[in-house]
Amino acid sequence: MKTIPTRFPSDNWMHVHTDDSKLDTNSNIGAGIQSEHFYLFLPLGTAKSAFDEVEAIRVTLQHLNVHPSVCESEKIAAHWGCYFF
Repeated sequence: MKTIPTRFPSDNWMHVHTDDSKLDTNSNIGAGIQSEHFYLFLPLGTAKSAFDEVEAIRVTLQHLNVHPSVCESEKIAAHWGCYFF
């Protein structure tokens, strides 16, 4: 568990965590995006895979492009489906 903070220290990297969820086979899928600076929820609809977190990363990059002051670092460490430091 210490590999990510050791290899990508938060003073040099912005850490972005994503996780998705699907309640049952007929429900919508959503992806949560969390960092030290913001939290976003992205509804993905029913046609997406529960593992489609690439879309969440794309939305994160768009968010950072619109709000560049949020991220001082040009390096982003993305963590799919996990919440740990």
